[in-house]
Amino acid sequence: MRIYLLVNFMLKIIPFENKYLEEMAGLFANSYSDSDSVWNLEHAKERVWENVKSFPECNLVAIDDNGKFLGGILCQKYVNYNGPSLYVDSIQVLPESRKEGLGKLLLEEAIKIAKDLGVKSVFFYVDSEKIWLTDWYEKLGFEKTKWVAYASKIGDLKI
Repeated sequence: MRIYLLVNFMLKIIPFENKYLEEMAGLFANSYSDSDSVWNLEHAKERVWENVKSFPECNLVAIDDNGKFLGGILCQKYVNYNGPSLYVDSIQVLPESRKEGLGKLLLEEAIKIAKDLGVKSVFFYVDSEKIWLTDWYEKLGFEKTKWVAYASKIGDLKI
């Protein structure tokens, strides 16, 4: 557990615990639902647990000094050509707690833990229409790769 003193409050970053499942899944579902796809809470819970089972040490939550959930980071461990990699599935912060540096602190802590466990690189996927988010990652030193994601519903494929 790490403790940070921010401008308005004290923050703790701790390993994910089951008692934060509902809040993390709800935040995930709200953040990723749009006119094309709507996440329900049960599917979001499954997604949270997929991450936690894959790499429990790097799935973290941020709480204030009263134990109130403020956000979290969901990660998985992958093996790429250069060895173990940290896949950041999602960084979520409650709207009222944004612009305080919580997302960056969660990411820094997950990367530190992963590095201590022998992970060599970190990657994630970003919605290319969220320019503010791509700019934020680039400001942190991440580089855009040549890889592009493709997706389809199975019923829509022509194979």
